Amino acid sequence: MLAEIGDKPLVPISVGIHGHGGNVKLHPDTVKLLRTIAERAVLGVRGEYTAAVLERLGVLNLQIIGCPSLYYGMNDAFQVNPPPFHEGMKTVANFRTFYGRLEDAECEFLTFAANRRMPFAEQTQQELTLEQCQNNKPQFDYFSQWLSSHKQVFFEAEPWADWIRQFDFFIGSRFHGNVLAITQGIPALTMTIDARMNEMTRLFRMPTLDVQRFSMDKPLKYYYELADFTEFNRVYPGRLADFRSFLRKNGLKEASER
Repeated sequence: MLAEIGDKPLVPISVGIHGHGGNVKLHPDTVKLLRTIAERAVLGVRGEYTAAVLERLGVLNLQIIGCPSLYYGMNDAFQVNPPPFHEGMKTVANFRTFYGRLEDAECEFLTFAANRRMPFAEQTQQELTLEQCQNNKPQFDYFSQWLSSHKQVFFEAEPWADWIRQFDFFIGSRFHGNVLAITQGIPALTMTIDARMNEMTRLFRMPTLDVQRFSMDKPLKYYYELADFTEFNRVYPGRLADFRSFLRKNGLKEASER
């Protein structure tokens, strides 16, 4: 592929490694590919963990930029300033892809959302199955009924963003579902489920909750108040400046500069 495109730059903007600890191993062909790309462009990587692994493998021409979706709008003055909680707030739930057995805490979260008849933002066509609900048919039926009447899915960013703006709070384990809410200035609490989410949320100081710590016994107000964006607002201008630096190094321009 690289030979076919000649000397044209190939600019990866979100290189990331799924793994834990220091024992991650990449296939030699993957390492060779990344080194070759790094000879013609600065690699945009997801966070400090990915950068450390790649540097140990000799992939050195890189810059930490996180997930570019958080720079939607390219606004240096952007902040998220949640208003005080009130009971009439409209909340949207989201969830990781429906695959594998649901953890007990995940079942609690889905029950919490279904009990409150929250709208549900979906991003795939993967359906919930009885097996994923630990073969608990009453629970599966309850979730399925809620999802069938409250699920929304979008295929373009603008209609999705338009829909988002009518709500006050987003909660769930979908990184990009929460990111789009955040870029509209709406607070979101991201429930982390893996190293990928931990790395990206940590870089941006996004408010998070490990999914295993979710309890349906807590009120919605408790989770809303966990969505504290003080640190996010503090570091965001610097993250955006880093992203602009990455664009310049690769000869890329913002839309306003074209």
